[in-house]
Amino acid sequence: MWGLQPFYIPWYWYPCLTVFGSFFERWPLNKLELGMPRLGLLHTGIILLLTLITELFLKQLGLDLFTTTTGPTFAAIWTTVGLGFVWQFNMWPFTELSQPTKGIVASVASLMISVLLYLLTVYLVGQENIIQRLYWWFNILWVQVFLMAPGLYDGISL
Repeated sequence: MWGLQPFYIPWYWYPCLTVFGSFFERWPLNKLELGMPRLGLLHTGIILLLTLITELFLKQLGLDLFTTTTGPTFAAIWTTVGLGFVWQFNMWPFTELSQPTKGIVASVASLMISVLLYLLTVYLVGQENIIQRLYWWFNILWVQVFLMAPGLYDGISL
């Protein structure tokens, strides 16, 4: 695919799903008495809404997630930071907060840290080399997934 003009469907819905789903502990959906497929469709709609809100917020900071380099790189960084909160730190220092405060504070904190790490990455390697750093961030992410996640976080029973 090198040399082709790529078209990315903005796939930062993945960090929205994993980060928001973990930080909010599926609140308030876990209190609803809905079965499938209604619960799944509602969850999908909420993730879509959160994705669009995140895009609008980040676009104000100059991060256009619809571009071929910014979107995937920022999504990899945000997923790494978000899963780090959940897996490595078990939601510390937010563990004592109740929902939705825990989800809001953890989401804002992870977004701020992710923006800073993205800007640091651009500063260190330059925008023209950012796609190569995307693979570096994915390597960190997969180390988290393979070494830290098993047994530390019960994401299935949320």
